[in-house]
Amino acid sequence: MPQKFLVRVTHGSHLFGTNTETSDMDIKSVVQPSVEQILLGKVNWSKAVGADDTRANTKDDVDDERHDLLRYMQLLTTGQPMALEILFAPDQFHIGDTHPVWRELQANSDLLVSRKSQKFLGYCRQQAMSHGLKGERLDAAQKVQVILDRLVKEEGPRKVLGAYLHMIVAEVKSPHVSEVFRKTVDGKELSHLKISNKLAAATIELKDAKDICDNVVQNYGRRARMAQEGQGKDWKALSHALRIGYEALELFETSFITFPRPEAAYLLEVKQGKVDPDVVGNEIEDLLYKVEEASENSSLPEEADVEFMNEMVIKNYGEAVFEAYSVNRENTEEDALLPTV
Repeated sequence: MPQKFLVRVTHGSHLFGTNTETSDMDIKSVVQPSVEQILLGKVNWSKAVGADDTRANTKDDVDDERHDLLRYMQLLTTGQPMALEILFAPDQFHIGDTHPVWRELQANSDLLVSRKSQKFLGYCRQQAMSHGLKGERLDAAQKVQVILDRLVKEEGPRKVLGAYLHMIVAEVKSPHVSEVFRKTVDGKELSHLKISNKLAAATIELKDAKDICDNVVQNYGRRARMAQEGQGKDWKALSHALRIGYEALELFETSFITFPRPEAAYLLEVKQGKVDPDVVGNEIEDLLYKVEEASENSSLPEEADVEFMNEMVIKNYGEAVFEAYSVNRENTEEDALLPTV
């Protein structure tokens, strides 16, 4: 039996409400693999149909991305924005008939969504680093840089960072510079100095901590200069970062994502380069903090219900195989009843 669509969704700017006359069509689908793929173990895949990476899309192009149910479930467990957008897309954006399996997933969305926010936060952080201007993060990193320069000269480059970590945090007095703890491979908690979004383990030497801090300042400074000179601004990427931030904030606060986006008009202005880049950069950073806080305070579970998700995949794939077997058996029995020549 061939592949079967569980849901096909009009995605991209048309779903978000930021499409223009020149916007191309973007379709995302979740499918039941063919019986042959299931039996041969050729599942857990994503593929693009009709994509052409050799040129920019036009309004006449259609990007059709498909994921089998198993891969889609895995995308959901990591908080992949695209997977969540498909889940919460209203019926008006569904193309063709929607399979009962998808309706069951929608009815149990509370079991599929969790506080797994790495993808949301990762994308927002990337855009904040790439397009955000000086702001508080750069100022804080520069203060750490001055302190580490002084410590390297006065205390020596090979002294361990941990001996000075609390002093650095107290002297800088910024939410962007703090002590955080991360587990090592053996499960122990290790103190780190967090400088913006970079971590320096308490066990490293001052000279290595200084290299990490120098890199943070250099990256922010380079992007800031480019923005001031009118370079390096990817307005579409900035609008995506804002949209994902808004989506994440709503998800963590309400367990739902609204489409089209309520702030679509503003996102379109950003996409078209009509908003001051300083304003956009600062808003991305503000959203980052709000999303991090909302994630910590959210009523969503820590993890998605993987057992339920696995059961849905097994049920769907198993029924596909059983249906194909039943049809094949009926055809065989009918052939046996035909008169011989």
